[in-house]
Amino acid sequence: MWCLPLIMAAICFGQPLLWLPAGLLWLLCWQRCGAGAAFCLLLLVAAIGWHTDRTLTRALSDRLPAQHAGEVFELRVKVEGLPERMLVERESGPLQQVRFVALVQSNDQRWPGSKRLQLGWFNDDTSVVQPGASLILTARLRPPIAQLNEGGFDGERHALARGIDARGAVVAMALATPAAGLGHLREQLSTRLTGANHQRPVPAALLPALVTGDRRGLTSDHWQLLRITGTAHLVAISGLHISLVAGLVWWLGRRLIALFCCAGAGGLVADRLAALPALLAATGYAALAGFSLPTQRALMMTLLVMMCLLSGRRQSPWQILLWALLLVTVPTPLALLDSGFWLSFGAVAMLLFLHHAGRSGLLRMQLLLTLLFGLLTALLFDVWSLSALPANLVLVPLFSLVLVPLALLAALLPGVAWLMSLAATITELSWWWLDQVSDWPSLPLPYSFLLALLLALGMLPWLLPAWPGPRWLLLGVLLPWLWPDMQRPAVGEVELVVFDVGQGQMMVVRTRHHLLVYDTGPGWLDGNAADRLLLPWLQRHRLQPDLIMVSHSHQDHAAGAGTLRARFEHAPVYSGEAGQLDGALPCIRGQRWWFDQVGVEVLWPPPDLPLRHSNNRSCVIRVSASNQTILLTGDIGREVEYWLASNDDIQADLLQVPHHGSHSSSSFMLLRAANPIQAFVSAGYGNAFGHPAGRVVSRYQAAAVPLYNTAASGMLIYRGNRADQPIRWRQHSAFPWRLPEPVVE
Repeated sequence: MWCLPLIMAAICFGQPLLWLPAGLLWLLCWQRCGAGAAFCLLLLVAAIGWHTDRTLTRALSDRLPAQHAGEVFELRVKVEGLPERMLVERESGPLQQVRFVALVQSNDQRWPGSKRLQLGWFNDDTSVVQPGASLILTARLRPPIAQLNEGGFDGERHALARGIDARGAVVAMALATPAAGLGHLREQLSTRLTGANHQRPVPAALLPALVTGDRRGLTSDHWQLLRITGTAHLVAISGLHISLVAGLVWWLGRRLIALFCCAGAGGLVADRLAALPALLAATGYAALAGFSLPTQRALMMTLLVMMCLLSGRRQSPWQILLWALLLVTVPTPLALLDSGFWLSFGAVAMLLFLHHAGRSGLLRMQLLLTLLFGLLTALLFDVWSLSALPANLVLVPLFSLVLVPLALLAALLPGVAWLMSLAATITELSWWWLDQVSDWPSLPLPYSFLLALLLALGMLPWLLPAWPGPRWLLLGVLLPWLWPDMQRPAVGEVELVVFDVGQGQMMVVRTRHHLLVYDTGPGWLDGNAADRLLLPWLQRHRLQPDLIMVSHSHQDHAAGAGTLRARFEHAPVYSGEAGQLDGALPCIRGQRWWFDQVGVEVLWPPPDLPLRHSNNRSCVIRVSASNQTILLTGDIGREVEYWLASNDDIQADLLQVPHHGSHSSSSFMLLRAANPIQAFVSAGYGNAFGHPAGRVVSRYQAAAVPLYNTAASGMLIYRGNRADQPIRWRQHSAFPWRLPEPVVE
């Protein structure tokens, strides 16, 4: 049956390489179990594949149609889960933002049926949005189209796994019925835990996560430390915590029941009867976590184990794991798209494999988990750190045997203050330990799925007690990991990578041995594009910038400048508005750099020329290489375009459309002077500014210049000669859950 998860992964993630090991496992099943068993397995896999495909097709058809993007809907919704709140500082004063998931039965003829929405609302007071409350609201909706970049977070897959059919911004809201139900109880318990630790910030954030699955108190700094140390699984109520609670209750129940049973068969009776309170405890803990996907999986495996105890039938751990996999995926096939599905099942499978391979020593298992399981998390979270070894060696037993039981007791017995104080103290000590080990070195990331498979193959011989042939021969598969960069531009050539950052701009210009960053993307309430997208991309490709240029100080172009300056102190930062950015040098016409026989020249702004508008202070550069010439324009308007066309030879093969395609830019004079072969615009899908403007798009069409938009194409990579089409990441990395090229109106 082990070909089943491999074929599931091949179906869901479009990895043809997985068909080969799945086929080999199926042939092995044919030889060992007979033709009948192998044929039944083949039918089962085909049925699951058909079921998954039908479910995926139905889920995609339930999404908001593209023709209704940006339209206003009046809906009655019910709040699901725990709303996330944060305070936003505005010039007019602080404003609250709440983000929440809502269920709706839409009667609107444009989009009828049962839907699940992800909504956001800005208001002075958002307290009306509570778990389980019914709301009457007006919202502007759009399909769950997300930014798409190499190695970046796949928001569209995540939305489909969670059943999100549309995203939207609330325009007006009124309360229909007040909060009630399980979500409301979770909110109250979480609030009580936070209030009890209001003077201790780390316990106030972590204890609600351990007890109720409420991770809203964890900041980006918290998550960064957890990711670096490979301990993010400790704050998710998943298999570790639920199996721990079930095991403790089963052990206590068995002891108590055995006191009233006779010797001999009494032990067996106690084993079976103790499974009932263990099941109740596991179900109750899963309910506290809101029955999230990880808790559903963990509860299913616990249920199977306890059912085996009750029935007296012996099942191998592998059989229980596979039955749990089937019971989770058959009713909810889209769970296969959730990263947590593969992390949770993968971790259990890896532990079982190590145990059956005779590698069950604690230190050895943790080391191999750090390497092998870290390889899986590296593909998802862009972190593969050796600090996961000491962090998990200490914290896994500490959380399992001490902190989680103590936190649950403190939540259930609020009158016993010393329990809460002790739990908070252990939490602070745990966090101190993570701080101490977080500086351990990180391993270079695998930059592709194929390379990750090769690395796993290279580690496999060291896990097994016996291996045919010398183990050292397989060390050769590590060579692509040690020297992965096989697509560097030739000397004298240039490559341009345009990131899909929504309504903003960030790109890198790459030569043979050097890298220039032009603009650092927008910022959000919980981070910026440089931190989320650029730094992981640089780490994956093992690159560092030699020069950072920020066209001007607007936040959609400059929000990540501080992050890059702190990370790469050796790289100078230049900007057209240097006075608005700490540590930046002025970008002035006439400046030149020479990287691997590729010229970089600043064309604008001239020195000592007074400019009123911030956009017109944008630093304009031209990159001249043997394979293409690139003109990067920032947010300049028509006045600057006229000046450049009159005072410079600005002819270029590739043109960055100024100001995201605003109607105040891309004049006919610029197009005639630049005479580009291709052009691109960096804009957000369904952005409020209407970029790029319709008449600007028509202008490029009239000039027969192909115009590529990151909102439709995702990341753009211009590699090769001047007439070559760019790599459009949405097409290059096509998956069934993703529109190949969404319509951008």
